[in-house]
Amino acid sequence: MYLCRAAWQKLAPVARNSGTAALLRNAPARQMSSSSVPGSSGSSLPYTIFVCASLTAGGLYVYHTLTRDQARFQDRHEYIRSRPKPETAAKPWPPQGSE
Repeated sequence: MYLCRAAWQKLAPVARNSGTAALLRNAPARQMSSSSVPGSSGSSLPYTIFVCASLTAGGLYVYHTLTRDQARFQDRHEYIRSRPKPETAAKPWPPQGSE
């Protein structure tokens, strides 16, 4: 306990004078210019148009793919249903193997 108290008394003034708190206190305040505020008129318009066009094109691609493949899916499903199913027999348990 005494060792901790001695270390604290020795190092506390040094820690108070140096460190990030002192650097932040002495740092100049940054001024933000009002001309580059996010969302100002027209600054993000090209990005917004690009994102909207990409989402629209992606949605149309998915729609066309799903509607085009629906008939193929139905044909495949009917083909699988029409195949004769093999008769399955239960296997004996425990397996009878050559030992």
